[in-house]
Amino acid sequence: MSAYVQILDAAGSIRTDAVLRADGVQIPTADPSNPDCAAFRLWIAAGNAPDMVALDGLKTMKIRQLYAACDATIAAGFTSSALGSARVYPMKLTDQQNRDSAYLDLLDGLLPVTGSAATPPTWLLWCRDPTTGAWSRSPHTAAQVRQCRQDTRSALAAIQAKLASLVVLTNAATSASTVQAVTW
Repeated sequence: MSAYVQILDAAGSIRTDAVLRADGVQIPTADPSNPDCAAFRLWIAAGNAPDMVALDGLKTMKIRQLYAACDATIAAGFTSSALGSARVYPMKLTDQQNRDSAYLDLLDGLLPVTGSAATPPTWLLWCRDPTTGAWSRSPHTAAQVRQCRQDTRSALAAIQAKLASLVVLTNAATSASTVQAVTW
């Protein structure tokens, strides 16, 4: 594989305004003030030529884009009404582990540090207040922890199902335009 690869437009024609660098970064070809463009032009002047994108290569790039979009969707969080009103909960891996830990504490009969004989125990979970937009560790009862964990699992399953269906569509594509039509 060469250092650069040609890009196809939605109609399947080779684009002349940009190429893909081997690391997947799109490089403009018409802006000599851009250092990446200047490097590309020097590479061409040295007698090199970018590789043509094969359909399989285009599919691979599209699937990488889909995985990146999936990761971004997961990182954006999910909505749960475990506290009575819709709140956004973070969903990075650490956040999922923290909610799972709270849930496992419930299953194991372990009590959180909050609560006393007079008040029911609560677990502190990060969420964004719908009124203020501020993130805070809000107290959750056992039932709310269970609901939040279920909503986490449902959100993840829906995102993963979307990714899986888009990867299937991408792999089944028979033309560059069909591959490029697949979007998150």
